[in-house]
Amino acid sequence: LVASLTNANLIGGNTAGLLTERDVEHCLDLVQTRSCRVESSSDDSSGAAAPPLRVLAPIFDMINHSPNPNAEFIREGDTLEVRALRDISADDEVFISYGSSTQPA
Repeated sequence: LVASLTNANLIGGNTAGLLTERDVEHCLDLVQTRSCRVESSSDDSSGAAAPPLRVLAPIFDMINHSPNPNAEFIREGDTLEVRALRDISADDEVFISYGSSTQPA
């Protein structure tokens, strides 16, 4: 992947060499460590769940990860929300799960 991105002919013409291997690795690290999985509500009248999304939402990046979260991300149409999974006291920290890709195999 890194090699293909550093040698790609991107939209707008030949930009080979525009991105270095280090640039691409840095971008991939950012996406992998700053993105989170968001479950989607039903996307049609059948009630079938839409596939989860991997999103970058900088404000949500301020919420810490826990393997036992007390809140979750929810996508409702074009809106992302954080919803409590159980009661959270005013002095308790809100935790979310960043998704299975952050957990050991």
